[in-house]
Amino acid sequence: MQVVSADSGAHALEWMEQSQQHPDIVITDMHMPQMDGLALARTLKANPAWHSIPIVLLSSGFMPAAEDGAQLFSARLVKPARQNQLFETVMRCLCADP
Repeated sequence: MQVVSADSGAHALEWMEQSQQHPDIVITDMHMPQMDGLALARTLKANPAWHSIPIVLLSSGFMPAAEDGAQLFSARLVKPARQNQLFETVMRCLCADP
């Protein structure tokens, strides 16, 4: 497994635009500089090339309501997430039928 990290949603998008490969999954924080996790998820889902990539939201408390974009995320976890909880979530997202 290869892991790529970005310090903001904007940097994550830059990496994705320049990369030859798309990630199998995106794990994002809600609160980031320049672009929050909700804006990142909206941008990813709006692009046909990235639309099917599962997105996991990590948050220290704020979780968007259904009408605010919760449907953009394959899963949502409250920080601090336990290691086994994160692992199970990633596996469930990667093994889900598209």
